[in-house]
Amino acid sequence: MKIKKFINIFICVTFALILFSCTANQSKNIKADESKTSNDNEKISDEKIINVLKNLGYDISKEEFDKNYKKNIKSGKLEVLGDKSSSLLFDNKGELIHADFLDLLEFSDNEIDKNYPSETFVESIKENFIDKNYTEALKSDFTKDYIAYSFYEKNPAGVFNPYDQIRVVFDNLKDRVILYSKFNDYKIEKEAKISEDEASKIALDFLDNKASKVDKITLTVVDSNDFFDENKQKEKESKDLHLAYIVEIADDMVYVDAYNGKIIGGDSY
Repeated sequence: MKIKKFINIFICVTFALILFSCTANQSKNIKADESKTSNDNEKISDEKIINVLKNLGYDISKEEFDKNYKKNIKSGKLEVLGDKSSSLLFDNKGELIHADFLDLLEFSDNEIDKNYPSETFVESIKENFIDKNYTEALKSDFTKDYIAYSFYEKNPAGVFNPYDQIRVVFDNLKDRVILYSKFNDYKIEKEAKISEDEASKIALDFLDNKASKVDKITLTVVDSNDFFDENKQKEKESKDLHLAYIVEIADDMVYVDAYNGKIIGGDSY
């Protein structure tokens, strides 16, 4: 019995030592990865950042960069802050994920000719900053004076997904970018299972026949909410995204999940 007890104790101690060793190595690896991420960001040269600025339409010298810009490591990403509240953000691979020059926006009461961006500059932005699989483009008005392009990839549902896009807002005075943002919160992996007619009926039944017809229906990606819940909860801490139909009936918009037909929220005019 003593020998058996000794063997059991030996096995337990050995297992504990192995577990401790694995935990220590894991912790060491995590710290190494964090250090590598930080070091990778620190290796992004001033010359590369200046070249990114140039490709965005801001041709500045090294002297101007040293004077007006500073670099910070923020949550594992490289943040470049400039004068006039402008900023750039790079991921740990050195890829641009956000650029903000919104302080340059100027609003006019009068209609202006939108001569910018030029087609050549848009193509240059696509070549330098748009992922190759984002082959589709949707042109829209950011404001009445400024044009935005949303670049996105085709998906099984065949719709524009605002939560998986690269959005670029262009200046109206010259070829330069005012805002650049990457969104990759939700990918559409499958086509809709519910048809427009089924979604319309679900929404009409839900509103208890307050209206007799659907004014408009749109398939897109939405963030669910408790709009129709009488016992509204506190504000959500994170997004809950779904491929859904927005069914517009009179003053109401009903969100119908495109896969299971459930009501996942809504809005009103």
